[in-house]
Amino acid sequence: MDVKNYDIAKDILTFYLQAESFPEGIDETFKKLSDLLGGFAGREVYGVSDMSSGKMVYRACVKEQYPGEAAQYKLPYYTIPKGKYLYTTLKDWRNHLPEINTIFQQLTRHPDMKQNSIVLEYYKNEDEALLMVQHR
Repeated sequence: MDVKNYDIAKDILTFYLQAESFPEGIDETFKKLSDLLGGFAGREVYGVSDMSSGKMVYRACVKEQYPGEAAQYKLPYYTIPKGKYLYTTLKDWRNHLPEINTIFQQLTRHPDMKQNSIVLEYYKNEDEALLMVQHR
């Protein structure tokens, strides 16, 4: 697996729907968010997971297109923190969804991963996703 460095220069303000279960509820959560927004065309789409109160929490996130957009949909904000990340690229990600968990298992064992890192998916386009963990 080819692991590279990625720098997020400033915090990314997103809003989200939280999956009811992990990992089973992820696809359904993205579908609900897409339906609510009328699709993801022209949007920055992210998946963020982390541990909260001893359990994995998954958020399907989109970057706000204008201030206050989250309030329009009555959805909470999540800020993806700026900083250095370790990442690998997954091509044709829609046809390789089962591989995402395996890739993250490898990334979270990387010696340069920050402890208690978020796990971040950035769906750049229909073909390419960046799978990331925070760099220490």
